[in-house]
Amino acid sequence: MLFAFFVWAYRLTLFLGIALLVYGFFIKLVGKQRTATAPHDGTLRWRDPDLRAGDWVAAREPLATVVNPDQWQVEAYLSEADLKRIAVGQQARFDPDGRFGSALDLQVSAIAHDASHQLPAPGLAAAAGGSVATREVDGRHVPEHAVYRVTYTVDGRPQALAGQVWRGHVVTEAQPESVLQRLARAALAVWWREAGW
Repeated sequence: MLFAFFVWAYRLTLFLGIALLVYGFFIKLVGKQRTATAPHDGTLRWRDPDLRAGDWVAAREPLATVVNPDQWQVEAYLSEADLKRIAVGQQARFDPDGRFGSALDLQVSAIAHDASHQLPAPGLAAAAGGSVATREVDGRHVPEHAVYRVTYTVDGRPQALAGQVWRGHVVTEAQPESVLQRLARAALAVWWREAGW
């Protein structure tokens, strides 16, 4: 009986020792200072200027963006039907809302192959005055229909729009498409869906 007690005490001590080692390792791992490295030189811009130390944030929530003042970008979200009409290298123009005469010349630099599952900026949602219909799910703005991100590079460096993010409209020189062709494709899609094939 005494031997069983010592075996039990030994096992308990061994278990507690391992548990304390794991706990100490976890504390060291969590307590380490993390160093963030940007992919390029630039200025750090907070996405939420009201964010303060001690505020709670969601996991994987973007907190800031490193902006390269020498390389401007414009992001637009297009429907699948419009996506087929553009290609990398095409010319475009960005007209910022509320800034008459401040249009920027653009060039298509990247087209996403997968639909965006959420909008990175709530200001693009239709409820906030943007052009993308969304619904809010757990604080995220999820597009109602498939939209694809198109990235444009800005030709030149206009000082009139420097220092902040602008919402506006992008006009891209795309392949022409007749209204009749678009209506015929939509009617065919409805017929196919309703036919149950």
